[in-house]
Amino acid sequence: MPKYRTKEGYTIDDKGNKVMSITPSIFVGTAESEDGEKIQVLTTWGQSPMVEFEDGSQVVWSWNELINEAIELKTQEEPTSSANEVSQ
Repeated sequence: MPKYRTKEGYTIDDKGNKVMSITPSIFVGTAESEDGEKIQVLTTWGQSPMVEFEDGSQVVWSWNELINEAIELKTQEEPTSSANEVSQ
C-alpha cells in the first residue's frame, strides 16, 4: 500500500502509530490535477515514485505497488459503454 505523509510530515506505521518522517527526494516535473491543483512529481533517493501536493502532503509508492496496479488495470475488462458516448 502506498505511504501517505501529511503536510506536517507524519506517516502511520504498521502498528497504527503516528511517526514523523522525512523522505529526501529528487524533482522530476510538475502536473496539474483536474481541479487545478499543482502537483510535483518526484522520486525518492531510492528512485521510488512520489507525488507532492500543494499543501505539502505526499504519497510514495514502491515500484512493486505501481507495477501491480498497472497489471490489475490492464487485466480488467474493457468497459462496454461510457456515459460520454453518444448513441448513433
